[in-house]
Order: sequence, then structure tokens, then C-alpha cells
Amino acid sequence: MARNILQDAANTLPRMIMGERMSYADLETLAQRSDGTLSIDLLKREARDISGVLVPLLIVDHLADWMVHRLGKNSVDVNDLSRAHLALTLRTDLVPTVRARAILFDWSCVSEFVPRDGSPRRGEARGRTWYDRDRGMK
Repeated sequence: MARNILQDAANTLPRMIMGERMSYADLETLAQRSDGTLSIDLLKREARDISGVLVPLLIVDHLADWMVHRLGKNSVDVNDLSRAHLALTLRTDLVPTVRARAILFDWSCVSEFVPRDGSPRRGEARGRTWYDRDRGMK
């Protein structure tokens, strides 16, 4: 399997997750949850919390679609992967805020792509994303 394209996907997807593709609906879903880690399976197109509860996030389908397109564009079949996983860890207590108005997500995301016939590829990103809940504040 194409080593470089898998490593590219492993490096890129963690940077995309809390980017401009993250919808307000997804940020609101995350804002209503307690801090912790979400397990995102891109092959199954689902996100689950640590207790196994499904967390509906639109970004999961966007990321999975990007992955399928990016790999396919480079002649890599997504069915050749045994695992395409992201672990998104969120903290919201770094900066005290009025949560009804704004939340700072301090996040880190680790990816792991495991081909059926090769060694795993991993990537990582971290950052901070402001979510303006009343959207009137600037």
C-alpha cells in the first residue's frame, strides 16, 4: 500500500477535525458534553464516547468522505485498511468562560491508519478553537 499517502492522511485528518469544516451543530453537541475523549472510526463513520455511547457529529462523514476521496485519488482502496481511527480529546476548563456564551475547546487529536498488509501510520495535532454560542459576540 502507498506509504506516503497513508501518512499524509494520518497527518492531515487530525488537523482537519476542529477546522472550518466543523459545524456549529457539532460544536454545540460537543459543548453539551463533558470533557473527555471521543473515539472516531472513519470506516464505520461513527464517533463514540468512552462509555461507548454514539455521538452524532456531522464532521465524521466529512472526514470519511475526504479520506475515501484522497486515498482513491492515489489508487488506494479504503477496503485495504483494517483501521482508520481518530481519538479526539477535548478540555474546556483551560480558560474560565460563561459557558452559555462562549467556550474554548483545548483539543488534541491522534490518528492511526492500519493497512491490512503493512505497518500503522500515525499523526497528531492539537490546538484551541473558540465556540461563540450566542454568535453575537465578536
